[in-house]
Amino acid sequence: MNDTKTPIEKIGDVFFMFLEKHGVSPSGKLLDVGGGPNSYGALYAKHYGCDVTVLDILDVSDTHKGIKTIQGNICDGIDVPDGTFDAIICHSTIEHVRSVDDALIEMNRLLKVGGISFLTVRPLFYSPYGYHERDRTPWEHLENELPEYPPDHHRHLNKLTMGLYEFLIRQQPWEVIDLITKPCVEEPPKELLKKHELVDLKTMEFFSLNRKHA
Repeated sequence: MNDTKTPIEKIGDVFFMFLEKHGVSPSGKLLDVGGGPNSYGALYAKHYGCDVTVLDILDVSDTHKGIKTIQGNICDGIDVPDGTFDAIICHSTIEHVRSVDDALIEMNRLLKVGGISFLTVRPLFYSPYGYHERDRTPWEHLENELPEYPPDHHRHLNKLTMGLYEFLIRQQPWEVIDLITKPCVEEPPKELLKKHELVDLKTMEFFSLNRKHA
């Protein structure tokens, strides 16, 4: 039988398997932070029956018929009451925000006590394809110091590392249910090891599942 699923649907299945491994089934109101025009939120709505809202710095209302959308920047805060959402997802977005700290603070404000947050990043900036252009050679962006996008551009990259993320996530009143990383298979050039930590160069992605406890 032919596999008719789209790439985003296949990735969505990976997310669902991860959540189900931990006995988590998002329900109620769910916020998709940085969902973009091809939001994972729509998949969550279909799979779990969530009441989904997509937040993005771009106007994505035309591509999300039947799903609420908000145009805004998570770092600046949005005009939504505290504790509105039962769950927040943020897939491949936190590495683009102007301030990871501000983004997490606002997510915490929007999340109900007992609510779930599920954040993923692929690829991290210092990993082989951290410039988010697959036609580049591994670590080309670090070796050639490719130009950076402005902080509020949707393609801005904030150079997040796992060490920084783990520090910031523990500043929130969240229980870390699971935090897993995946390394790349490539080995970094020796010259880069003089400037950067091996763990940062090798860590390709992470899944972070959390529950708000206060």
